[in-house]
Amino acid sequence: MSHIEADPGALAATARALDDATAVAREVHRGSRSLSDAAEAGGSARLAAALSDFRHTWSYGLGLVVDDASTLARMLGQAAAAYEGTDRAIGQACRP
Repeated sequence: MSHIEADPGALAATARALDDATAVAREVHRGSRSLSDAAEAGGSARLAAALSDFRHTWSYGLGLVVDDASTLARMLGQAAAAYEGTDRAIGQACRP
């Protein structure tokens, strides 16, 4: 027989940490435009073009990671709530 054990507090803490990480990633993404602007102001068209290409590719990949992390954070939060609710219901059902 299998035994499954879950810590709702750890699930919720992981969900919060992922939410925090995605918030930081979004801030980095928003700030990346200033890097391109600085490269353009530097006067090198090749550097500006290379940085722009990198920024667009990196931005796309970062967006995918943020989307997946946000989905995972939401699912972990839902799992934590479900485990807590089930634990509460079992505890109430076991009271005399």
